[in-house]
Amino acid sequence: GGTLELANTAVSGSSVGNTNQIFLDSSSSLVLSGATLNGVYLNANAGSVITVAAGAASLINNSSNGVFNMNGTLNIADAATLNVEGSIGSGSGVINVGDGSSPATLGLAGVTNLGIQTVLNGASVIQGNGYALTTGVAISGTGTLTGFSTLTNNRTINADVAGGTLEIDGTTVVGSGTLEATNGGTLELANTAVSGSSVGNTNQIFLD
Repeated sequence: GGTLELANTAVSGSSVGNTNQIFLDSSSSLVLSGATLNGVYLNANAGSVITVAAGAASLINNSSNGVFNMNGTLNIADAATLNVEGSIGSGSGVINVGDGSSPATLGLAGVTNLGIQTVLNGASVIQGNGYALTTGVAISGTGTLTGFSTLTNNRTINADVAGGTLEIDGTTVVGSGTLEATNGGTLELANTAVSGSSVGNTNQIFLD
């Protein structure tokens, strides 16, 4: 294992063979600091760590090609921003947005399909910037989800921190998922419409 640090650097892949591959084994780390990954094949094994450093925002853009297999941990540091676009991730890993000391941001740079479990900490934000977000994974913790043209929730959005609040603000929530608050947390819907369906009871709200 070792550490790959990309600072103020752009790495571009290709639709042919997914060139420019980055592989992280169980003891490897990747640090992004003002870095851009365009269509890169990124494979992070269990135990690996990706850190987005504070300062200039970093970008992972898989809008036209690129693969992100995430079985490790992606930490967006306090006061750091990671912008994403396209199909972002699959696997058993997790994205931690901040550690609770000061807000971090996971921002959309285009229409995004999020496939990695995501935990917000403190007052951190998932910022839509006017784009649509589709989630097939759990989003939990405390902070704010805001600014989406639509938020398609196909799994769970869970305010699960005792005494903490997870807010969905200024969007329309659709999809087949669940909105819930557990463990003494509060899920707040502000300036938000929730649309369900007569088929499958989509967008279920559970009160324990």
